[in-house]
Amino acid sequence: MMPITSSTDQTLAMRMAEGRLPLGDALRVAMQVGESLRRLHDSGDLHGAVTPSNITLTHEGAVLIPAPEDSAGMADAHGDIFSFGALLYEMLTGQAFESGAVSSGSPAADRVLGLCLSPNLDSRPVRMRTILMELRLLGVAARRAEIAAAIASRRDVLVNIGELRAEMRVMEERFEARLAAQEVTAAETQRSTIEAVAFLQEQIDGLRGELAGAQESMKSQLASIEGARTAIAQMDDVVDRVVEALEALQNVVLDPAGTSPGGSSLAAN
Repeated sequence: MMPITSSTDQTLAMRMAEGRLPLGDALRVAMQVGESLRRLHDSGDLHGAVTPSNITLTHEGAVLIPAPEDSAGMADAHGDIFSFGALLYEMLTGQAFESGAVSSGSPAADRVLGLCLSPNLDSRPVRMRTILMELRLLGVAARRAEIAAAIASRRDVLVNIGELRAEMRVMEERFEARLAAQEVTAAETQRSTIEAVAFLQEQIDGLRGELAGAQESMKSQLASIEGARTAIAQMDDVVDRVVEALEALQNVVLDPAGTSPGGSSLAAN
């Protein structure tokens, strides 16, 4: 990160009042601010005021402070990316971007600026991840150029970033493929869980039906038992009466003359 001349934090606007930033410093600030924008966009939010005065430079790096609420409400992703490109242009050239052709003095940087500042919305990326990938490639190219310049300060260095861009694309494709595979696995797991829950619910419903049938059968059996008990009680009453009648008959047979008190009473009746 570029040195800070004050003991307290300052805004990027205050630093740029001293002049344009070296390429390495401008790229570091752009990467930090771009990463903040990426996280903001991925969470479904927007900024709406990506300007040097809304960026604070600290010893830890560049911090994008929240925009006023009225600015965030009118923002969109295209607008944030355009403002980001204008910010990068101003850091590299020391001048505010107005319109027209983009020329920062660095062909590699102009490629990134051209993506951000394109007047055609269809040509302008809607994801900060694409811009960050180009900035990483630009940073690698810049570091290679610095190393080559240290070895041969006046020799033109041809930096081929095509292979680096291809490698980054391969890495991004692998990441997207792994993410897609994880999403498929998660979907299959969710579907299996739903099917298992449905099966268990079906089993529970079946058990509830069997339990209800068993309860009804038990009630029927209890009713039958109660009826049998009533019938037995009635039969016992009949038996008692029959026994009494037999005993009376026996007394009559054994004492036909009616000599016993019981017999006289029966004859009188």
